[in-house]
Amino acid sequence: MTEWTVRPIEGRGLAGFFAVVIIVLFGVFVALVAGDWIWGVLAVVLLFATVSRFFLRSRIEVSIEGIVAEFPLVTRRIPWKQIVWIRYDRQSALIRTTRRRFRGREFTILFGQEPQRAIELLEKHAPSGLLSLVNRGGSES
Repeated sequence: MTEWTVRPIEGRGLAGFFAVVIIVLFGVFVALVAGDWIWGVLAVVLLFATVSRFFLRSRIEVSIEGIVAEFPLVTRRIPWKQIVWIRYDRQSALIRTTRRRFRGREFTILFGQEPQRAIELLEKHAPSGLLSLVNRGGSES
């Protein structure tokens, strides 16, 4: 299998609880300042959309063609020829592309519960020279 799913909130119930509390409190604050509850609801929806990758499931597929990352609000299909480099550690990978669109040139994929398997898939399918392991101190190897 060349794919995995990740949902960062799993195993982080307390962090998820505090994130929801902060989003709701911010929505209440916006509603009070703006003088209308609709602005508070809009603020909550926009904040939730911003952090939706933390709460909702993402699916990552690595194959000989490239990487497909199905996030809650967007899907990215990136062939290997459009990837400039991939920097990774034991939890995630930062992928830089040549694509110059509104979404930017970089995106992150998380490895989830089986990081070693995800790293092995990247090492197996990525063309040589794209991958570099980054230590926590920021140095590459």
